[in-house]
Amino acid sequence: MIVCHARLALVALSILVPLTARAEAITDHLPDDAWGFVTVHNLQTANAKIEKLLGLFKELVPQPIPTPLQLAKAATGVGAGVNEQGDAMLMLLAPKEGQAAPTPAFVIPIADYAAFAESINADATGEACRVAVAGEEVLVAKRGSYAVFIDVDNRDRLDALLAAKTKTPASIEPLAPWLAKTDAAAALTPLGVKALTSLAKEGLAKQKAELEETFNDPQLAQTLREFKQGLEVWEAVLGFFGAELDAAGVGLALDDSSNIKLLTQLVLTKGGKLANTKRVEPGKQSPLAGYPDEPFIVAGGGPLPPTYADTGAKFMRAMLEKFPSPYGFQKLSDSDWKEAEEMWADSMRDLQSITGAMLLGEKDSPLFSNLYSIMKVDDSARYLKSYAESMKKWNDLLARSTIDIKLKYDIADVEVAGKKGLLVISDVAAVAGDENVP
Repeated sequence: MIVCHARLALVALSILVPLTARAEAITDHLPDDAWGFVTVHNLQTANAKIEKLLGLFKELVPQPIPTPLQLAKAATGVGAGVNEQGDAMLMLLAPKEGQAAPTPAFVIPIADYAAFAESINADATGEACRVAVAGEEVLVAKRGSYAVFIDVDNRDRLDALLAAKTKTPASIEPLAPWLAKTDAAAALTPLGVKALTSLAKEGLAKQKAELEETFNDPQLAQTLREFKQGLEVWEAVLGFFGAELDAAGVGLALDDSSNIKLLTQLVLTKGGKLANTKRVEPGKQSPLAGYPDEPFIVAGGGPLPPTYADTGAKFMRAMLEKFPSPYGFQKLSDSDWKEAEEMWADSMRDLQSITGAMLLGEKDSPLFSNLYSIMKVDDSARYLKSYAESMKKWNDLLARSTIDIKLKYDIADVEVAGKKGLLVISDVAAVAGDENVP
């Protein structure tokens, strides 16, 4: 009896193990040396959503607009045997020595490899071989339930990929839940973040050298200094991202109403300055709860981390303290800078979330008609008082600056629909109309 029970248990385990094993993910085919990748989640669903979106423009074009899946099939001849409910991916592999650009490789989902291979004259066993796709010779091979395409000059890269373990790189695993929410997404790996940061810094250094050569006249020294300061701001930003980010992604998702949602995700570097930032919990309501139910052009926003005010204020101070001349802050003392940092923090403190919506103009109005923004705070009366005080401090700080045109704020109490509020006015036209102000 005991032996019989043991056999039953083994049979049950043999059935359950395959069922409980993790499903094969498209990112399982991403090699460790990839700079980045682009994914399309569920080809059939994404295509149907795009087809519905394109239908909104049918009155503007004389002929039906083909969908991406139709175009891809027509251009490549690839269609038979493809799993249209699966995910596809474009990978950008690190350049080989002597190459300037990364090496692209495509991964597409396959339901019937024999039918797929027959349609493009490939090896039905899945072995790597040359095929012609869209008039170009490429290599193709089977890897799991996918087919991998790569340039014929990169046979060694394909062989290395086929021999590698089928597993999502550890640095990309934190992006998995976010990727599942997107219809299409593009992401950078840690290698990609470092590579692009390095390339961008090289580009900025080249621009600096060109500026120094162009503006080498002593009379243009001030102009050169201002241009270089602008580039140094970007250098500081690039340095920040290079030190604080492990991976980053931006994605699109289409809902049932054909609204296009932009989704972003960052993976922070362990041990970095932002690594201990507290997790921001998703809001219980839609970010657009509280807005009128009417057409909009762009809308978005969401919750903020508890440290947003202090971190934001420190960042603003660091940037302006390093490049003070555009604002006329060259002569500010340490106490002035401390006051400025406190002022910026006060203007953002107690913010729980910020959302905004650009509304559609009337028939004879511009496309963009108005911008609404809702900021949720702990205590609205206290926030308004704090905001008014911070604007007054800004005006005082501006009065001590050396800049000619001062973008000051006039603040007054106002009542809107029976609610207390602030009217904040700044004469931007006075600044924009002065030819001497860049």
